[in-house]
Amino acid sequence: MTAESSASLAARRPRVVVIGAAFLDAAFRVPAVPEPGRTTYAEDARLVLGGKGLNQAVAARRMGADVTFVSSVGDDFASRYLREQLEAEGFAPAQLSLDETPDATLPIVGVLVAGDDIRMVASPRRADLPAPRLAERIELLRTADAVLLTLDFGAPLVKAVLDVVKPVADKGRGAVSGSPLVLLNPAPAPEPGELTSDVLRRLDWLVPNEIEARCILGDESSDPELSKLARALRQQSVPAACVTAGKRGSAYVHGTTVERHLGYPVTALDATAASDAFCAALGVCLAEGFAVHDAISAASGAGALAAEHFGASASMPHRVEVAAFLRFREAEQALVSRLEASDASRAVR
Repeated sequence: MTAESSASLAARRPRVVVIGAAFLDAAFRVPAVPEPGRTTYAEDARLVLGGKGLNQAVAARRMGADVTFVSSVGDDFASRYLREQLEAEGFAPAQLSLDETPDATLPIVGVLVAGDDIRMVASPRRADLPAPRLAERIELLRTADAVLLTLDFGAPLVKAVLDVVKPVADKGRGAVSGSPLVLLNPAPAPEPGELTSDVLRRLDWLVPNEIEARCILGDESSDPELSKLARALRQQSVPAACVTAGKRGSAYVHGTTVERHLGYPVTALDATAASDAFCAALGVCLAEGFAVHDAISAASGAGALAAEHFGASASMPHRVEVAAFLRFREAEQALVSRLEASDASRAVR
């Protein structure tokens, strides 16, 4: 995070850079997955922007951050539609730092949502776009308050970003004056050993779901205790980790604190991008200087709200909605006041 007082940061929107993939989702919500050979009619169908990076960029902006989205796109109709929709969302052209590959297409993903049963079919691997270039974005990364990463473009890009903002010799955020907070959502799930100890120790936060955590640890057990997974990740040199498990909540370890958050019960309509809402809200709140417990609570509220709506990026909640959702949870009243006060005090761009 840039070197300035917390009071100064509270007076403006935190600068957040999100690096990850963008897709175009053809999403269908059905009462049940059809049997082989059967046709079923969707209860709802939408063409909506998706991809973990894009979802988190939209979510972070709706949570009040000044967001720059870094990704790769093609030169096809889907890529042009993506730009149009993000600009309609409020992103300025300068906040869309997108590498365009000639004759390439934006991946299209078919999403079938039947309650908790979510199935996806993606474009062929040959349609994959290259990772965005970092050389011209060094200053952007170094002056950010937070950088949100996924494994959309693989572990090498994560390492390359860390080499820019947290060089190996500096051994973590505390040794780098003014370095951004770096949060990695390790999805798609990595192979065992793909995230090396050199990468893990330079993160500020690692936020996997239960399956991704087990992949990182090489843990094939079915032990449902999330706190054990969070502690095990901490033992892998990760400074802080939060393991999410949908409606079962989450568990985090930060320093010597290990805490289980039971989450907020909701009637889930589409949990496709709930983890993206969680990660973005967590990153924004931590960048603003929220206490870890409060940041986790706000992130849990954002994830729960996302699950109540259909469509990936369309389901990302606004900050005022998160505050309203938490207002009915008596234990979160102080957090609600902080969310509302910070939102009201900033100039919206």
